[in-house]
Amino acid sequence: MNQWQQELASNPRAQVYIASIYKAAGKQELAWAALSKALEQTPPTQTAETRNLISVAPEFKDSVEVKEFQTALATESKVKQTSCTGGSDCNTCSLKEKCEKNK
Repeated sequence: MNQWQQELASNPRAQVYIASIYKAAGKQELAWAALSKALEQTPPTQTAETRNLISVAPEFKDSVEVKEFQTALATESKVKQTSCTGGSDCNTCSLKEKCEKNK
Protein backbone atom coordinates (compact mmCIF):
# COMPACT_ATOMS: atom_id res chain seq x y z
CA MET A 1 0.00 0.00 0.00
CA ASN A 2 1.44 3.38 -0.96
CA GLN A 3 1.42 6.44 1.31
CA TRP A 4 -1.71 7.92 -0.28
CA GLN A 5 -3.63 4.68 0.20
CA GLN A 6 -2.47 4.42 3.82
CA GLU A 7 -3.60 7.97 4.56
CA LEU A 8 -6.96 7.35 2.93
CA ALA A 9 -7.43 4.10 4.82
CA SER A 10 -6.71 5.78 8.17
CA ASN A 11 -8.96 8.83 7.65
CA PRO A 12 -12.40 8.42 9.27
CA ARG A 13 -14.11 10.97 7.01
CA ALA A 14 -12.65 9.27 3.95
CA GLN A 15 -14.03 5.96 5.21
CA VAL A 16 -17.52 7.47 5.46
CA TYR A 17 -17.15 8.72 1.89
CA ILE A 18 -15.94 5.28 0.75
CA ALA A 19 -18.94 3.72 2.52
CA SER A 20 -21.30 6.00 0.60
CA ILE A 21 -19.69 4.91 -2.68
CA TYR A 22 -20.06 1.23 -1.74
CA LYS A 23 -23.68 1.85 -0.74
CA ALA A 24 -24.43 3.55 -4.08
CA ALA A 25 -22.83 0.61 -5.87
CA GLY A 26 -25.11 -1.81 -4.03
CA LYS A 27 -22.28 -3.27 -1.93
CA GLN A 28 -23.89 -2.85 1.48
CA GLU A 29 -21.59 -5.26 3.34
CA LEU A 30 -18.55 -3.25 2.25
CA ALA A 31 -20.36 -0.03 3.13
CA TRP A 32 -21.11 -1.22 6.67
CA ALA A 33 -17.49 -2.38 7.09
CA ALA A 34 -16.24 1.05 5.99
CA LEU A 35 -18.60 2.78 8.45
CA SER A 36 -17.37 0.54 11.26
CA LYS A 37 -13.77 1.30 10.34
CA ALA A 38 -14.54 5.03 10.28
CA LEU A 39 -15.98 4.92 13.80
CA GLU A 40 -13.12 2.75 15.08
CA GLN A 41 -10.68 5.43 13.84
CA THR A 42 -12.60 8.41 15.20
CA PRO A 43 -11.39 9.85 18.53
CA PRO A 44 -13.88 9.11 21.33
CA THR A 45 -14.72 12.80 21.78
CA GLN A 46 -15.77 13.00 18.12
CA THR A 47 -17.74 9.77 17.69
CA ALA A 48 -21.11 11.40 18.37
CA GLU A 49 -20.43 13.97 15.65
CA THR A 50 -19.37 11.25 13.19
CA ARG A 51 -22.42 9.12 14.00
CA ASN A 52 -24.63 12.15 13.41
CA LEU A 53 -22.88 12.84 10.09
CA ILE A 54 -23.56 9.27 9.01
CA SER A 55 -27.16 9.27 10.28
CA VAL A 56 -28.15 12.39 8.35
CA ALA A 57 -26.28 11.53 5.16
CA PRO A 58 -28.77 11.10 2.31
CA GLU A 59 -26.90 8.00 1.13
CA PHE A 60 -27.85 6.13 4.29
CA LYS A 61 -31.39 7.47 4.89
CA ASP A 62 -32.95 4.25 3.58
CA SER A 63 -30.72 2.12 5.83
CA VAL A 64 -31.70 3.40 9.27
CA GLU A 65 -33.78 0.31 9.99
CA VAL A 66 -31.22 -2.16 8.61
CA LYS A 67 -29.70 -4.23 11.42
CA GLU A 68 -26.21 -4.29 9.87
CA PHE A 69 -26.26 -0.49 9.49
CA GLN A 70 -27.30 -0.07 13.13
CA THR A 71 -24.53 -2.45 14.20
CA ALA A 72 -21.96 -0.48 12.18
CA LEU A 73 -23.24 2.79 13.65
CA ALA A 74 -22.82 1.40 17.17
CA THR A 75 -19.11 0.67 16.61
CA GLU A 76 -16.93 2.08 19.38
CA SER A 77 -13.73 4.01 18.88
CA LYS A 78 -10.43 2.18 19.18
CA VAL A 79 -8.48 5.43 19.43
CA LYS A 80 -6.68 6.07 22.69
CA GLN A 81 -7.35 9.69 23.49
CA THR A 82 -5.53 11.42 26.32
CA SER A 83 -5.59 15.04 25.22
CA CYS A 84 -7.51 17.61 23.20
CA THR A 85 -8.15 16.75 19.58
CA GLY A 86 -9.24 20.25 18.67
CA GLY A 87 -12.83 19.24 18.02
CA SER A 88 -15.58 21.76 17.45
CA ASP A 89 -17.46 21.37 20.75
CA CYS A 90 -15.70 21.28 24.12
CA ASN A 91 -19.03 20.84 25.95
CA THR A 92 -19.50 17.28 24.68
CA CYS A 93 -15.87 16.26 25.18
CA SER A 94 -15.31 13.54 27.77
CA LEU A 95 -11.95 15.10 28.58
CA LYS A 96 -13.20 18.65 29.20
CA GLU A 97 -12.58 18.45 32.97
CA LYS A 98 -8.91 17.56 32.43
CA CYS A 99 -8.27 19.70 29.37
CA GLU A 100 -5.71 22.49 29.58
CA LYS A 101 -7.70 24.41 26.97
CA ASN A 102 -10.58 24.89 29.44
CA LYS A 103 -8.46 26.02 32.39
